[in-house]
Amino acid sequence: MDQKIFINYNFMIISGDLYKIFYAKDLISENIGQSFVQSPKAILIDSKIRIYYTVRCISASGFPESNIYFSEFTIDFELLMINESNPILKLGNLGEFNEHGNAYFFPFIDGSVYYGLFSGLSRRDNTGIETAIGISISDNNMISFEKIGPGPLISTSINQPMLIGNPFLFKYNDLYYVYYIYGERWIENAELDGKHSRVYKIGIKKGHSLINLRETYNNVINDILGENECQATPCVFEKNGLFHMIFCYRNYNNFRNNKNKSYKLGYAFSNDLLNWKREDKKLKINFFGDWISEMNCYPSILNINNNIYLFCNGNEFGKHAFGIYKLNFL
Repeated sequence: MDQKIFINYNFMIISGDLYKIFYAKDLISENIGQSFVQSPKAILIDSKIRIYYTVRCISASGFPESNIYFSEFTIDFELLMINESNPILKLGNLGEFNEHGNAYFFPFIDGSVYYGLFSGLSRRDNTGIETAIGISISDNNMISFEKIGPGPLISTSINQPMLIGNPFLFKYNDLYYVYYIYGERWIENAELDGKHSRVYKIGIKKGHSLINLRETYNNVINDILGENECQATPCVFEKNGLFHMIFCYRNYNNFRNNKNKSYKLGYAFSNDLLNWKREDKKLKINFFGDWISEMNCYPSILNINNNIYLFCNGNEFGKHAFGIYKLNFL
């Protein structure tokens, strides 16, 4: 990518104070299985806030399985209802990219079309998992979704060889920008228990058609932890004449048990949605509480009446809760 000249940005700090916490035990009952309210994504529908999240359970075959549920709230985030009778999206058929799970759902209204992008999961013997990005549509006000076709929207390619997922869609000037992660490599026996560890970065696909995204950009956020830094869950918004991205990042190994290596939130800004300058020190979120003391991960953004809220998970990858933070731009 061509390097751009960024405007003076030394004056701005983004701070955030806790607005509300929602615990998994209050949103997910035992009839689903295990808990997790992972990767919350919010959208305004009919003057109500609907928050989608990924729930994990153990399937009949004994393997972990993910799928997507939602709850609805008032504009002030008072709980109205929980939809846990059925996940919003069926698992894929035998051999399809989402045969073993759906996760990291992103809802998007484009005119009269209701889209849902998501990560499809399939199991592998050696590494345990492979992922691709699917696209679905809804004809019942985003209560449930169906895949447009059996295959993924974005999958592996010659320069993005594995682990495509965590989609975020941003439309600007009639162009679609899909931000997502892609795997660069697996590192053998990197964990203390001998398991392999993956390395993934943030990429972008861009185009005039969501179904046919032509341009691809790799590794758009620079590393601060070395070449094996892992980056995930980009979310993008516009404020004060700039584009902003909040994401999470971690060390490639021992991140489950060492809080110094676990997920933290990162920040970057851009003039053009393609070239990003990383400035983590400008993001100052006031994290506190036992649920988020060791990990900050899976951010997303909701703009309501020019109030911008940050959603994120805490310890154990969102097993216990997600929090809502109201952002301030100083």
